[in-house]
Amino acid sequence: MNPFSNVKVVVCALGGRRGFLELPESLANDEREAVSGGERSLYELATALAVLGVDVELRGHLNPEILATITDAASATPTVGLVPRRPQPGEVVVLPEGLADPDLFLTPHLSGARTVVLLLGPPGLCGWSFQAGWSPPDLTVVDVATVGTPATYRAMANLGFSLWSPAWGIAEAGRRAGVRVSRIGTGTPVPFPDPPAKTADIAVIEANRWFPVAERLSQQLPEASVLRVPSQSAYSLSAALGPARILPWPSRVEGMSRIAREARAVGTVPVALSSNPFASPRDHGPGAVLAPDVQGVLRETRRLLGAPDELAQRAKLAAHGAREQVDWKRYLGRVSAALRQLPVSPTADARAEFGDEVVEEHRRLFEALRQEELEHRGTLDALQKQELEQRRTLDLLQEVAAGRDGAAAENRALAAELAAARSGLDSYRSRRIIRFLDQSRAGALIRASLRTGWRPISRR
Repeated sequence: MNPFSNVKVVVCALGGRRGFLELPESLANDEREAVSGGERSLYELATALAVLGVDVELRGHLNPEILATITDAASATPTVGLVPRRPQPGEVVVLPEGLADPDLFLTPHLSGARTVVLLLGPPGLCGWSFQAGWSPPDLTVVDVATVGTPATYRAMANLGFSLWSPAWGIAEAGRRAGVRVSRIGTGTPVPFPDPPAKTADIAVIEANRWFPVAERLSQQLPEASVLRVPSQSAYSLSAALGPARILPWPSRVEGMSRIAREARAVGTVPVALSSNPFASPRDHGPGAVLAPDVQGVLRETRRLLGAPDELAQRAKLAAHGAREQVDWKRYLGRVSAALRQLPVSPTADARAEFGDEVVEEHRRLFEALRQEELEHRGTLDALQKQELEQRRTLDLLQEVAAGRDGAAAENRALAAELAAARSGLDSYRSRRIIRFLDQSRAGALIRASLRTGWRPISRR
């Protein structure tokens, strides 16, 4: 018997058109080339839920090729190709922490759904910190003490959000804040390639936020051969990283590094920073070498290149450990346990009622503005038509002014009328509601609704 036969889960990746308090559409986008490691983790989570027999939707702008790589290997797929809608009472909505705008968090919160925030990185690093005044920090210089703070964990918990994470370090930071974070780890049904022969000393990934630091490190190792990995749309970087012996990985703050794990899987040994408080030694995994600072990464890389026996042993440990880390059956077990342990929200009915009232008020306001836009169009068309007719008449009078008595006086009178018409048009356009309709995002939505016939949904 399927224990999740009555469970509905929505996993939201990035992007996707949506209306007010709606979940985003689910749209395959062949033009999406850059898909982050975090997004691939969301694809894997949605696929794992489908394998477990959960009715699961995957929403956002999706890379169909990468998603198919996962679902084909798992022989299960989440539901995709969906239009925007409001969350339903009782279902579970999974959102990544890396959302820069808080409005999508509001969508499930003002509904009867349960919200899970998947902490792929420390909250407040790439997404909203749940604290007033937050702005996206520069990851290369941000003080690591200002992200993943106890106040952020507590704010999410106090809103009734459940927290999941792949990383031991992120879960431990939650524990220190007095907040439970379910560690679901990571997993993939897609097998890693076998470690290939090594033909380069170090690898440098060009399309990566840590590239400038890694590039400077490589320049300080003139005796080392360098494998440069360019930007590519692929499910995994393992094959591209495989020919290198070492991956200098100067990531100063993140969660559990997917790139470092994909390197380990093919025997490319990461030399990473131990100063990242959100990745524990268990997250770095067997075979990796940790250093306290960037100069330490340089020293350890140089030392390992001069210690081929140790490097070979670490490569074997890394490849074995990476496969254990992503074991698909174990991952399914952890996801299943986390889903079973989700609490029932005592505020679900009240939140759903709040959401219904807000959506209904939004609908009424939208319809009022839509009617205002229709009237605005009629008035504007009439004023513009009047201005055009007066301009044509004035042009005609000016052509014959030299041959007619009194034409100059008529010209002056008509010019005054034209100026008055233009002033009236400018005054009309300057009205606050008209400026709102002409220039605001809401005005754009209203004009779109007139073109397409779309209207916002009302209460359930």
